[in-house]
Amino acid sequence: MEKNEQNPGQKLTDPGQKKKTLTHNTSQTKSPIAPLILEGAKLTKMQVSDLIKKHFKDIRVDDIQLSHTGLFALYASDVSSFNRLFNEFTAILATNGQTSAKLYVPRSIQRIKDTDKIAFVKRVDLEIPEDRITIALKDAGLDVTDVIRLKNKE
Repeated sequence: MEKNEQNPGQKLTDPGQKKKTLTHNTSQTKSPIAPLILEGAKLTKMQVSDLIKKHFKDIRVDDIQLSHTGLFALYASDVSSFNRLFNEFTAILATNGQTSAKLYVPRSIQRIKDTDKIAFVKRVDLEIPEDRITIALKDAGLDVTDVIRLKNKE
C-alpha cells in the first residue's frame, strides 16, 4: 500500500486511487483590467456573448459573469477591447431591443478616473520615452497633462 504524498499519515486504500490536488475556485476573474457593468439587459449570458461575437469580431472578452441581481460583469482581455465595448456596446444593445440597458464602469474605478489627482505608474521601462507613456495613457481614456519620470534616491 502506498503513502499519500499530500498527507503522509494516510495510506491509499486502492493502489489505483489517484492523488488529488486541491484547487481553490473563486467566482472573481483575476484581470488587470476592470470589468464593465451591464445593467438592465433582459438577456442571458449566452445572448450577451453572441451579441459581442456578432458585432465585434476583433474584441476579446475573458469572462462574462451574471450576478444574482441581474448585473453582468464583462471582463475585456485588453484595453482596446474594453474601450470598444465601453464606447459602442450600448448602441448595439439598443438596436437589438435592449433600450434600457446601461453599460458603465464600477463606481470604485470611476472615482479614480474622474479625479484630478496625480497617478503613479510603477515599473515603466526606462527605454520608453515620456511622450509614448502619455499617448498610451490617453489611449486608455485618461486625461493626461504631464508625465514626469521620478528618479531613484542614490
